[in-house]
Amino acid sequence: MSLFEERAKINQLLAFAVAVLGAAAWFQPGVAGSDLWWHLASGRDLWDHGAIRTLDPFSYTFGDQTWMNHEWGWDVLYWGLHQINPQAVAWFNLGVVTTIYSLVYLISRRVSGSSLAAGAVLWLAAASAHWFLDIRPHLFTLLFVGIFLLTRERSWAPWIWPPLVVLWANLHSGFVFGVGAIGLYVLVQTLEASFRQQHLVVFRREWISIALCLIAMTANPYGYHILEYPLAYLNADSPFRQIIEWQPPRFALNLYEFQGRFWVLAILVAFGVPFGLMRQRYLVALAVVTFAMAYSSRRFIPLFGVTAAPLAALALAWLQTQVLSRVQFLARREVALATIAAGAVCAGLLWQNVRIYPRLLERWTESSLYPDAALRYLKTWRPTGRVLNFYNWGGYIMLHAPGLKVFIDGRANTLYSEEIYLDYLAMLSGRRGTHARAARYPADLALLPARGSMAKALASGPRAWKVVYSDPVARILLPPDSPHLKQSLPQPKTVLSEHYDFYLGLAQRAQAHKDLDEAQRYTRKSLELNPLLVRAYGRLAFLEAARGSVKGVEHAIAAGLREVPRRTSRLRQMEGRAYQQMGELELALGAYRQAIPRGPFSYPNRMEALVKRLEKRLQSSQRASGSSG
Repeated sequence: MSLFEERAKINQLLAFAVAVLGAAAWFQPGVAGSDLWWHLASGRDLWDHGAIRTLDPFSYTFGDQTWMNHEWGWDVLYWGLHQINPQAVAWFNLGVVTTIYSLVYLISRRVSGSSLAAGAVLWLAAASAHWFLDIRPHLFTLLFVGIFLLTRERSWAPWIWPPLVVLWANLHSGFVFGVGAIGLYVLVQTLEASFRQQHLVVFRREWISIALCLIAMTANPYGYHILEYPLAYLNADSPFRQIIEWQPPRFALNLYEFQGRFWVLAILVAFGVPFGLMRQRYLVALAVVTFAMAYSSRRFIPLFGVTAAPLAALALAWLQTQVLSRVQFLARREVALATIAAGAVCAGLLWQNVRIYPRLLERWTESSLYPDAALRYLKTWRPTGRVLNFYNWGGYIMLHAPGLKVFIDGRANTLYSEEIYLDYLAMLSGRRGTHARAARYPADLALLPARGSMAKALASGPRAWKVVYSDPVARILLPPDSPHLKQSLPQPKTVLSEHYDFYLGLAQRAQAHKDLDEAQRYTRKSLELNPLLVRAYGRLAFLEAARGSVKGVEHAIAAGLREVPRRTSRLRQMEGRAYQQMGELELALGAYRQAIPRGPFSYPNRMEALVKRLEKRLQSSQRASGSSG
């Protein structure tokens, strides 16, 4: 190998490392990954029983009815990792994400011939997928699609497709897409060869492999019945389709929003289609399919990114060629090295807003949003029975309080009926009739968000439930006829004396009594126990606001941003409230503008409306000041 070839090889490796490093900075979305917990509970149950349950053991509204756990293999794998060390779950998952990004880069570079183009589209695809990369089985569909696309042209590839589908069908329901993608590839290859040779050409090995893949889909505990789950999502009238991740992305070109990144990627793909039609017709067909999926449901945006990135790279590679032909200086090796160095700097800047140590699992799942303290308190009763719960907490309860049966959880329409889900939504909103709906599903206790309308509705009226525990996150309520109300319940301070939410609750009460020093002491104690506690930084900001200290508010929020930079929206929102409490409306407006959530699982309308109200209020104040002057 010549010196020139060695340098080119080194440049390629450096470009690959920089591209994947930069893309990996997008792995940790600022969302609460609530599905992970029920998967872990399921994995534990499978490990304990040594067999796959045919009846659901976790829910009281659906319990003892047939449950098709189509992702059982993922549950077993990740519970095994959890048994080694809970943090191993997050680190292994980070490895999966990094492998996916590596595959996307390699495919894009092979198709486009340009490391720069491959790296650029990888970053864009990773940024658009960012919000969907919580710890769930769907990542294995992205992984297996990447493996298929990278190896599809190898002579031995058809022989690995059926074993891949067997593995896929026991890890994630995306195997249906996988078999479709393989079939589409063989169909396109057949049509291309037949048109070239003016007669039907049959690739016997490939078509035999497709037939084996169809059989391989049934190599799971449920046989062909496993197809019932993915087909259920074709029902557009199902209320479960109103879950936000199933809704379509709106059109936007703002790169601060996930929609904007998606549409920029889609536009690049559109520019790459003419080049793809010349030599990558299969990728064009696959990109059309995945764009239609992503356009109808935002949860498929990562899949579109994986399959369509090579076409976008073709467009950028053509643009790169045009620039180099006009500015030949840019083709020099020194410029290539400088470009890689600049990419490394950009990758470093992307990682500025990422923390992976300590407690990667807690950072990735935003675990402080779950009712950990409330469940610890409950465990002192050794409770069994039925719990009326918040949807996102169902899996967490299944994992951490296995003696309880939940009302609903993240398994959604794989388990629960539309009637149960609609009743849950009605109760969650605190509408009239909450007590009557709760009576349809008799529960022994309720575990609900502390400030939610459902807890408030249950705790009022002639048949009011009694609040027996409350902290900044959750409330435990008992129905009026509960036998526990006739007993002496343990005092929270005897159970939770070393829990961060216990101290934060003390801080809240101390502030209510105007004891700011005591409130600050308790808040700092809660942060010592859990430095990832976003609401504690907000409490410090409110305490500083009560003292009238603008600098104090700034420092409290800055400390939170350093420790948990992915929670910018929530921290800025609390900063705005603190400034508003002080009457510093301009500062509050600036904080609220930065607090507008941009993710696919958020509702920005409320914050946008608050910003508009403050803007009008400030304008009115300025006009009044001008006229009086």
